[in-house]
Amino acid sequence: MTEDKAESLQIPIDHRVPESPAPYANHMVVQRGQHEVLISFFQIQPPILLEKTIEEKRQVLEGLGSIPAICVARVAVSDEMMPAIITALQSKVKRNESKGEDNGA
Repeated sequence: MTEDKAESLQIPIDHRVPESPAPYANHMVVQRGQHEVLISFFQIQPPILLEKTIEEKRQVLEGLGSIPAICVARVAVSDEMMPAIITALQSKVKRNESKGEDNGA
């Protein structure tokens, strides 16, 4: 075989997903790096409010100052891969909308 006629070899990818439960994310932050995009996924749990009146609940919420957002995953994605990810997500949203499903499914 000459260098001009090099053969390409395609090897299938065996995707393996751990059996542990997937973390739930309801918030994310996207940051731009020099050659990549860093996506951080967070879980925010609203505080439990046992107060009876709206005013009591408001006072508790104002006293919190902030609600913790726990990072459940961080992914760095190359610039080259971002268009494929965006296309796949848009395709999923369109399929869900056409089936009448919730976009979060």
